[in-house]
Amino acid sequence: MREKIVAPPLLLTPASMAPLVMSGAQTNYEVEFTWSTVSTADSYRIVVSTSPLLQNPLFVQKVRSTSIRLPSFKTGDYYWTVTSLNSAGKESQQSEPNQFSVLHQDNSDELLLVEIGR
Repeated sequence: MREKIVAPPLLLTPASMAPLVMSGAQTNYEVEFTWSTVSTADSYRIVVSTSPLLQNPLFVQKVRSTSIRLPSFKTGDYYWTVTSLNSAGKESQQSEPNQFSVLHQDNSDELLLVEIGR
């Protein structure tokens, strides 16, 4: 009997290299992470770190859904990955990690616009 392997999900948001901007007096940013459904998965494990190698993770959480909101991100660069797990306890390889940055903008009313020659 052939055993189905568990595939890693595709990471959706925050997109790789995405800047997330907090403004004004905001000191922490809540980030919603979403990924694709894997038909053979029963649950997922998300890992978020400041290290590209995902060492010393800030968050490691097992969830049954394909999204999670995590609080308390400060300005800086972050990396995240998700692993699929099936009901038998088998797990996929980690998804390719995505990197995102949390930036701070003092005045949310101002947008930086660049005019292109007419």
